[in-house]
Amino acid sequence: MKRLLILTDWFEPAFKAGGPVRSCTNLAQAMSDTYEVFVLTGDRDFGDSQPFQNIVFDQWIEFQPGVKVFYLSEERQTFKGIKEAILLATPDILYLNSMYSVNFTLKPLLLHLRHQISGKLFLAPRGMLHAGALQYKSIKKKAFLLLFRIFAIEKRIHWHATDQQEMQDIKRVFPKAANISLISNLPVSEQAPFESLKKEKGLLRIAFISRISPKKNLDYLLRALQSVKSSIFLEIAGPIESEAYWKNCQELIDKLPTNIKTSYLGAADQQEVVHILKKNHIFVLPTHGENFGHGIFESLVVGKPVVISHLTPWQDLQERHAGLLCVLDDARDLAKQIEHFAVQEDISYTVWAKGAWDYANDFLRNADLPNQYNQMFRLYGG
Repeated sequence: MKRLLILTDWFEPAFKAGGPVRSCTNLAQAMSDTYEVFVLTGDRDFGDSQPFQNIVFDQWIEFQPGVKVFYLSEERQTFKGIKEAILLATPDILYLNSMYSVNFTLKPLLLHLRHQISGKLFLAPRGMLHAGALQYKSIKKKAFLLLFRIFAIEKRIHWHATDQQEMQDIKRVFPKAANISLISNLPVSEQAPFESLKKEKGLLRIAFISRISPKKNLDYLLRALQSVKSSIFLEIAGPIESEAYWKNCQELIDKLPTNIKTSYLGAADQQEVVHILKKNHIFVLPTHGENFGHGIFESLVVGKPVVISHLTPWQDLQERHAGLLCVLDDARDLAKQIEHFAVQEDISYTVWAKGAWDYANDFLRNADLPNQYNQMFRLYGG
């Protein structure tokens, strides 16, 4: 059986980085029937100063049958430490789960260029080449992209795009990239029976679950809520990526009218995310760009309609009564979409809730994603 090595900054029990963690966990589990799966990752969660508790570091340990994980301590995240861990795994395929990770993308790539490690290279940009994402931390990102071009790395790897937009982004940023597979992210694979939350006209509970960062655009939602007339309760959950940005959001919260109530719940793990979604009517994410958006899909899975920006792969929601799209050039458009759900009574809201659940159900039944990943690795992994 061939060996698949996934390299990522965060892996379970990490959860604060959101989608990338869930993508890697789902991929490792789905591939464990056909590959020996190894995951090389860091020793702490996103934004944490301290490593995990009760985890064995710096050796390969069994995560579940068919999947082993190496939690690399911070002091060993050097070229030598990364090389030693990879050589112990002896992978046939190296799957890099980030565009800009120093320790789990750049260093492995340079080790590969020096022929110090081997295996076929795959890289998933995870939405980091989207124009909306490139505007943040642009100096670091430009340096990475320059290194890619200097060493012609784009021609040495097989790219994994998770939607049509990411396919276009790869071709735009790396015109010489010839090998690209288009396969959607692996979402949750199970869905509970449909249940609807009782809805009263003029009252709406909203969940915003994401990192507190400019890309996720919480401030835009807060500006939109300033003109909403219905009674709204907004629950915000996610790690604070930028204290300055969160301070700006808090100032906007303080200016909200009395009909808008908010609560910040902190970072939420997977079980907490499901609980938060179930007790709210809709999920709102006016993001500047997502290549998948696990939070969006997880909301649909539990039968919660979504209100999201037009910068995601989920473009056909309205016709399925699963959600609404907003443009980002006028916050009044987002306010209008929120009012659409706020004024609904229980019967009309249930139509949309069931539409969201059905949308996710159809996706899960028809995607056949694990087989597509197997085909990609078989065809291009040697």
